[in-house]
Amino acid sequence: MSDAPFTHAGGVVVRASPRGPLFLIVRSLKNAEHWVLPKGHIDPGETAEVAALREVREEAGVEASLSRFLGASEYVVAGERCRIAFWRMDHVAEVRASEERELAWLPLESAVERLSFADAQDFVRLAAT
Repeated sequence: MSDAPFTHAGGVVVRASPRGPLFLIVRSLKNAEHWVLPKGHIDPGETAEVAALREVREEAGVEASLSRFLGASEYVVAGERCRIAFWRMDHVAEVRASEERELAWLPLESAVERLSFADAQDFVRLAAT
């Protein structure tokens, strides 16, 4: 993992339910076969924390609050190096999403099973602890 600044930010949003905590995942816009965590580019002048909260709101229509930093993931997509910061977040309210994405609130094991990428699975497991 490099020491480069974060280019993207996102969150693992947790919501309480009578059957235990539920974790938010969204269907990828770029590849509908993939389920991912809500995340996106950090805009100029924006902090990673603000970007993470904004991306969750835009992609899933969820207002959340930051709980704790979970870590970072790094990979290259189409020649672009992406360094993504992830936070555990607590669900606050439903709001209007600005993107049309399918989303799911799932218990831990179901969320891990449906997520398409190992790093996202690891962040959800970490958020559960």
